[in-house]
Amino acid sequence: MKIKNLFLLGILAFSISACGTAAHLDSVRNDWASENFEKISADSKSDNLDLLIGAQAEFQKGDYRKSDDLFETFNKRDIDPTSTTIGSELGKLVGGQMATDYKPYMMDYLFASYYQIWDALLDNDFDTARVIINQSYGRQQKMSAAYRKLVSKRQKTELADKLKTNTSQWTAYSDIMNPALTYLAGLYFLNIGESENARQYLVRASGMVPNNSYIKSDLQSAENGMKPTNTAWIFIETGFGPRLREKKVNVPWLVGGKMQVISIATSYPEVFTGDSLKPNGAQKLADTDSMFMTEFNEYQINEALRAFSKAIANSALQSASNDKMGGWGGIITAAYSIATTNAEIRTWVTLPQRIYLLRVKKDKSGLIKLNSGDTVNVGYSGNNLIYIRGNDVKIVNIK
Repeated sequence: MKIKNLFLLGILAFSISACGTAAHLDSVRNDWASENFEKISADSKSDNLDLLIGAQAEFQKGDYRKSDDLFETFNKRDIDPTSTTIGSELGKLVGGQMATDYKPYMMDYLFASYYQIWDALLDNDFDTARVIINQSYGRQQKMSAAYRKLVSKRQKTELADKLKTNTSQWTAYSDIMNPALTYLAGLYFLNIGESENARQYLVRASGMVPNNSYIKSDLQSAENGMKPTNTAWIFIETGFGPRLREKKVNVPWLVGGKMQVISIATSYPEVFTGDSLKPNGAQKLADTDSMFMTEFNEYQINEALRAFSKAIANSALQSASNDKMGGWGGIITAAYSIATTNAEIRTWVTLPQRIYLLRVKKDKSGLIKLNSGDTVNVGYSGNNLIYIRGNDVKIVNIK
């Protein structure tokens, strides 16, 4: 009896752990919304997701060196977002979708590069910014190829069509991309006078965001070999990207005259409904919802198939337990089935929902008025790259 009780306690711990993930991520997001970044931290031993969130928090705090170090720690883990291993699949089969370490999305790597470029620029380290830009370009090319391979492998099935229909209200990009990353790289080269490099990046950014007139203007400057003067580019992050929620169904049924419980769990995206209105005069640069759904649409069929596989495996386990251990065996394995059935709901929840762009020709006052009514004094001469999220304003001065 004691062994059975201990086993049930272990199952309960599994269940509490799975339920606690959503609560933890919601708490982190609430701290972020309150700009309580001091409560968010990470070190080199942190889980992949905590490492990303912690690195981003250090960026918000203004510790750019530490932020870059944490992002580099994440990069060096060199996880292939599109691959899988027998060990991880067995872990998910035994303990549920979240039994293994967080597996990053491809967009996570692109956002890591985006914030690393900002880290370097704000630390006045333009040489490192160039290295990160070159690395991010190679990474984006590889991921684009991996994504096309992933799409080609996904067969057109009734399940795939149904899952796609369930998320049809979401817009997705046609390929893996981060327009904000590509555009920021283009501005870097434009501002250091490397027009041809700038043109190559700005052509791609303009293709990603064809209706953005600010990008078109910068592309024209690059094509003409001209560097804009006394200009400020303002990147404004608003809202939060999508978070995943779990949809779980426990179905009791009779098998061979004995009761079983089959549990199936899948995830679905929940849109952020807070204030993420476009600032006056700004134009949309990047949409995290679309970036996320580009991948999620391809991955969700694998999650659904895993959920069905686990349900079949748990049914077989319950049948065997009922035969060998009687009623108690059935109860224990049913509890195990319910507790270890969970969906993968982990995402980088502190990313912005939208990134908007303002391109301002400065007047002699050197003051830029923001939507909040506040003003930023950047001086008249030289160019500026400005990052804004909430009350946080970060300025890069370029002479």
